[in-house]
Amino acid sequence: RFAASASAPLEIENRSLGYRLQFVLEQFIYDKSRERSQTVGKWSFEELEPKSERERDDWVRRREVAFKGSLQHLLWAMANGVVREEGFSLLRDYSEGARNPAMMLWDYHPVQLTDIMNQTDRPYEYRLQFPDFLRVYYERKDRSQRMFARATLPAEQLSYLRMSKSSVRFHHSGYLYNADASEGQLIVYGYLATLGVADLLPQEYALLREP
Repeated sequence: RFAASASAPLEIENRSLGYRLQFVLEQFIYDKSRERSQTVGKWSFEELEPKSERERDDWVRRREVAFKGSLQHLLWAMANGVVREEGFSLLRDYSEGARNPAMMLWDYHPVQLTDIMNQTDRPYEYRLQFPDFLRVYYERKDRSQRMFARATLPAEQLSYLRMSKSSVRFHHSGYLYNADASEGQLIVYGYLATLGVADLLPQEYALLREP
């Protein structure tokens, strides 16, 4: 189990995707044995200037690879009602009281988006709420296109989502709002737990996409 925080903003230059990030890291936890990660923080993006047209084209391609199958992609697809069209399948697990995927009873049921999310009274804001676990499988990712080497990767692009409290809020661009005292955090296991700051894209990336 690895935990980290930062007392000052981190500046990260990501030459693979073409962004400079200002990242205020409040808390990061990675538990390898449980395939779980948790990140709390705020970040902003600045476009880098490409050194050539070839580098610009590479950034366009790599950004699309980073987006596909990410948590941002999933939440954007949910907000736009195109989960299946974007290559995701969702199932709910009803193993009451399970604290991690290894404890589940594999009692899965198909998911209707109206059962797990609704739009709030604020424009472009949604609330996600479900008990136990949400099983997420992404069917379209080409693993050979991963830009960033990982020591280990799940055998398939299967993830599980769980909330630390009853609900979380997210923007239709696919970004979670910061948790406060009344709301929880979204905890990810499996494939999504292998993605990190190096894979992040700005909100604007999803806002420019057509459902």
